[in-house]
Amino acid sequence: MKLSEVEQKVIEGTPFLTLITVNTDGTPHPIVVVKPEMVGDDLLFGISGMVKTQENLMKDSRVWLVFVDAQPKGMRVAGTAVAKNGKIIFTPKASAFLN
Repeated sequence: MKLSEVEQKVIEGTPFLTLITVNTDGTPHPIVVVKPEMVGDDLLFGISGMVKTQENLMKDSRVWLVFVDAQPKGMRVAGTAVAKNGKIIFTPKASAFLN
């Protein structure tokens, strides 16, 4: 999925966001991360620690991101991710603005 210009602006205006993976018991595992690097249609996050997040991704690649920019405008993006070469590579599949 290609993110729209409006969605990209929300991402660019967000210094921190919440990245949510799924624990083995099905509960959410939210962590706060810094703004990702946008490469093509993917969002890349550096891995500093994130042991539980990496463990979760090996079992279940579903990930949700929650952004809130300075306007404030919020957005939720669902997709999949893998931990590879010291980065989390997130591929968006669906997005929705939050009211």
